[in-house]
Amino acid sequence: MRRGPLARHTALRAGSKRLQRRVPPRVQQQPKRRGQGISPASAAQRAKVRGKRCVVCERRDQITPMHLVDRSLGGCSEPQCVVPGCWECHRLYENGQLDLLPFLEPQWRTEQSHAVEHLGLARTYRHLTGRRDHGR
Repeated sequence: MRRGPLARHTALRAGSKRLQRRVPPRVQQQPKRRGQGISPASAAQRAKVRGKRCVVCERRDQITPMHLVDRSLGGCSEPQCVVPGCWECHRLYENGQLDLLPFLEPQWRTEQSHAVEHLGLARTYRHLTGRRDHGR
């Protein structure tokens, strides 16, 4: 049985609770940084990548600390949590479009094992290869 719209005999008043816009409670958000939500690096992490080459394309300019495990997923501010990456490769990795695992062997094994401490082996593998699960 199909029903038609309900008929109202009187219009809703302007101050009516039905007309008030429902606003969801605000979620506490951190202010946006430059880039697409990239976690800020500690001074020790910045010092670790200073003067290094990008692990992927080996560029020497525009190098930033690339968090293997983002702080939102349980990463930390330890120097072992980052590897040097240029802006382009960093952006690709953050968006899950870059398989970083082949570029980390064998020079960056300490950083890989540190990421395993944060996420576990299976989740670290998915994260480093671009098969992100985003907190599941």
